[in-house]
Amino acid sequence: MRVVSKLLLSGAVLAMCAAVAHAGTSTHQRPIIDGAIAGSGDFYGTVGFVDFDGVSFCTGTLVAPTVIVSASHCFVEQDEVTDQITYIIPPEEVFVVAGEVYAEQTPEDLQYPVRKIVLHPSYPGSGGLEGDTGIARQEDIAVVLLTEAVTEVSAIPIPSVDQALETIDGIGQDEAAVTITGYGLTDPNGTAAGVLNIATTLLGEVGTYEFAVGAPGSPDSCKGDSGGPAYIQTGGVTALYGASSRAVENSNSVCGDGGLYTFVPAYRSWIAANSDGEYSEPSGPIGSGGGNNGGGNNGGGGNGVADDDGCAGGAPPAPWSGLALLMLMGLWVGRRRVA
Repeated sequence: MRVVSKLLLSGAVLAMCAAVAHAGTSTHQRPIIDGAIAGSGDFYGTVGFVDFDGVSFCTGTLVAPTVIVSASHCFVEQDEVTDQITYIIPPEEVFVVAGEVYAEQTPEDLQYPVRKIVLHPSYPGSGGLEGDTGIARQEDIAVVLLTEAVTEVSAIPIPSVDQALETIDGIGQDEAAVTITGYGLTDPNGTAAGVLNIATTLLGEVGTYEFAVGAPGSPDSCKGDSGGPAYIQTGGVTALYGASSRAVENSNSVCGDGGLYTFVPAYRSWIAANSDGEYSEPSGPIGSGGGNNGGGNNGGGGNGVADDDGCAGGAPPAPWSGLALLMLMGLWVGRRRVA
């Protein structure tokens, strides 16, 4: 029996924040704010976090077989007034689900135990605002290390800052070029979480340490997508650019007006330094024959990320629309996302 901690539940409630959306048409009612339930080729490196009761509470991205990037706020409890950390969730109370659409239905024997969680030492940061959307320097990033290698999804490469910015410059803002996935809510007023959804949404304002994704009327993330990925095609491969953090400044709704993501390339060296040698920075540009992702299973030789159907990752596959959306219990009352 897993030891139950009331503090973990309250921490997990606060952890249900920012980030994820899903695009395309669907027969379902607005899955994850205008997204669609993920299909067999939509996992990329996305994984889910569940607590001791198997309840989904955050999302992350596999960057090496035993290394996951997520958000620091997913694993802490914070004072609502001062934002100071009052409790850190221990790794033995966090479990990882990989390659599953329905995280909360995953048996315990198929969940990966966590051996170490490294929060950024400067979280919650207080860096100055850089733009109208509220981009700042929150340092909202964490490294999660597992006891064994994940085999169900592919590790995703992280580009260098220079390569990422070059790609972004080539895309331009307000282009639907960002793929976001996560296990969060599909309705900001609902309680059902734990189902992996996917969407393609807009690239917004880009800062030094954070960037904006989505906008009113476009796909957006919701509670439970916190820490989840923002993927952008780079050098012919699916690359990790962002970890979902919170809503944009002055948003008018809990979910749907856009989110702020930690700019993961800016933290690539920090991730490597805190992965116990299990992730290393690529030796050159990812994709197109250069570099690797430290995990050894994609990014080198321009092979891209292998989808579950055996196809190399290019543009996001069409959303899976044949699955019935299960209304899973996930009573997340709060979320760090600023309304």
